[in-house]
Amino acid sequence: MEKNNQKDQQNLEERASHTPSELNADNALPELMQMSVCRNKIFRYDLYTFYYPDMLFEDSKVVIEIDGGYHKGRVDYDRIRDERFKERGYVVLRFKNEETKDKVEFLQKLLSKFLQIEDRKDRYGLSTYIRSIQWLLKDNRKNRHENTVRITDFL
Repeated sequence: MEKNNQKDQQNLEERASHTPSELNADNALPELMQMSVCRNKIFRYDLYTFYYPDMLFEDSKVVIEIDGGYHKGRVDYDRIRDERFKERGYVVLRFKNEETKDKVEFLQKLLSKFLQIEDRKDRYGLSTYIRSIQWLLKDNRKNRHENTVRITDFL
């Protein structure tokens, strides 16, 4: 029993160190979502099976996974894992590492995926997340437009 506790503790410590792609995705999220996300959350499927999703939104029953190159050899494992989340009512949204590098691009893809699942009844709070992403993207476009230098500014 003590050996299992040590292994669980080791797994938690490993999960505490996020990959750069996970940090990119996390930092891109609107503040409201950053406050709502469960990081390093143990998702217990049964007595012997535990998962550590990258980002878990319990209120809206959404899991966000950021997949690195190592996932190429884990396709079957990821499929089984996704099915187990779905059995518990969660929707799993997967992104590749490269999709998290550009904040705006990541938010646009996340928004698109959220809009596809918004109409499900058990997605409490998802519409609030959608509005916060839309607002952040709109604010980003406004700031980019304001910071654009035009040739006429110098004439």
